[in-house]
Amino acid sequence: MPEAAAHSPDIPLVVTNPFDQSTIGTLARQSAVDANQALLLAVDLYRNRSRRLARERRFGILEHAARLMESRLAELSARVTRESGKPYREALAEARLAIDHVRTCAAAVLSPSDRSGPAAALPGDDTHVVATSTVPAGVVVAQGCFRDPLGSIVRQAAAAIAAGCPAIVLPAPDTPLSCIAFAEILEEADLPENWIQTVVTDDNQAATELARHPLAILPPRAARGGSAGPDAAERGAGVPAVVAGDIDVYEAREILLRGCFRHAGQMHGSIQRIYAHTRIATRLATQLAMKVSGIRVGDPAREDTEIGPLIRPAAADRISELVQDAVDGGGQLLTGGQKFTDTLYAPTVIFNPRPQSRLMTEMASGPAVCVIPWFKPDDMLARVDSSPTERAAVLARDIGTAVEIADALAARSVLINNHTAFPPGSMPSETGTDLVCDHRSLGRWIEGMQAEKVVAVNPARPPLPDTEPA
Repeated sequence: MPEAAAHSPDIPLVVTNPFDQSTIGTLARQSAVDANQALLLAVDLYRNRSRRLARERRFGILEHAARLMESRLAELSARVTRESGKPYREALAEARLAIDHVRTCAAAVLSPSDRSGPAAALPGDDTHVVATSTVPAGVVVAQGCFRDPLGSIVRQAAAAIAAGCPAIVLPAPDTPLSCIAFAEILEEADLPENWIQTVVTDDNQAATELARHPLAILPPRAARGGSAGPDAAERGAGVPAVVAGDIDVYEAREILLRGCFRHAGQMHGSIQRIYAHTRIATRLATQLAMKVSGIRVGDPAREDTEIGPLIRPAAADRISELVQDAVDGGGQLLTGGQKFTDTLYAPTVIFNPRPQSRLMTEMASGPAVCVIPWFKPDDMLARVDSSPTERAAVLARDIGTAVEIADALAARSVLINNHTAFPPGSMPSETGTDLVCDHRSLGRWIEGMQAEKVVAVNPARPPLPDTEPA
């Protein structure tokens, strides 16, 4: 089907279960015209000061929404699993974290930065009393992510409400149902009409046009959880982990398992390249492969499933191509390397592929990892940083060695003796470029959605005129 026809509003958007490709929802596809109409309504709402939400009402709406989400925790988690393929345990964690973020935004409403005080007087002038307050800065344009279909929208929409801004939300086209469920919860929690508008589209032009409006506020990439679509290869070559020769192989194996295969390796931050010292590289690769071969792959709705499907068949085809390229180039396939179904791919471990293989130079977004031996630290650092990424992990028993390696890496976020595939919204740090988020971040994002308003008052009454005006 031609691309223009695929985005036609006349053709409904079909939402499928990644596991069995069954239809779980059919939605009317909206166009750039619909998105623009939503923007006009939101801008009109923003400019109408009489309709702005008081602080107490914003707090009440968010608290009510959090209670409703708690009462529907199982339903929300199941919805995330059905549309994203994320194992139920991970979906449950995403929903719980989303509730925490709603409550964090509610708390931020009650922590205003309004302040007042005397301003410095200029020579010959009276001292003015200056009062500052915060006001909404515009219309928030929120974009969802298939990796985090509920959490990515919750972080942006809840922050917008806390800041007093109308919001337009564009869910990821593969996973729109969780976003719609949260929008419905907000309406049920007494959020007035049009304060949250959902635009369901897979036309990138719609999002582009919204972002260009002078009143548009784009939340940080961390809030959005990464790019919305799984098609294009992302920047970099997947997150690296450096393993020193003094590490306990079994401890390292357990850490790496959590970092490589969460959400079938589709998380932003999934470890894809493991650089292990020659002293332990072969043993670590063997132990990792043995443990990986026993991972339960299948229906994500089952509570014992550890790895579910990729988001769509094209993603499974792509990871299959990357693995085959690595093996054809000389990499040793230790386990995996096969498709079970159109979207289920066996978790895969490859030992020492050539540096030029695609699995070493592109982000895989799938359940495959390479183990690469190293001996000289300078050579290892050069190979790791040849494809720079925002995150990295370092595993070592000697903390001094780990810190030395971490300092030498180009990555902005380095986790020592831990993995990097934290779910969006729970990363324990924040940098200017990494897709990370914690509760403190939410407060800063809310501040970024507001503008400071200053009122300066001259307390001295102006003198009366000598004569009455004619």
